[in-house]
Amino acid sequence: MAYEINKARVRASLPVRVHEPYWGPPISKGRGLGYRKTEANGYWIARAAAEDSGAKYRYKPLGLAAPEFDYDAARVAAERWFRDMDRGIGGDAETVGEVCKLYVDDR
Repeated sequence: MAYEINKARVRASLPVRVHEPYWGPPISKGRGLGYRKTEANGYWIARAAAEDSGAKYRYKPLGLAAPEFDYDAARVAAERWFRDMDRGIGGDAETVGEVCKLYVDDR
């Protein structure tokens, strides 16, 4: 079920749901933007169908929902992540050391 998470009033009325986000309508095939509501805050998360692994989806936490990081900004961030994935930029590494290891492993 898709929720109208693009509307602040809808997000405010959603019950707290810590584990599974509320997903909006698909951005494109197999790709979406979700809103995870907690007691104190809400968080944006992107989801993409995982074609190259055993997992069903890949997820990317985008950040805390705030007036300066609203639905439109979160959607732009999600679309940037989708474009990076399409170009082969995984973004899975967290540190410089992990990036170097990924580079060496790739060579």
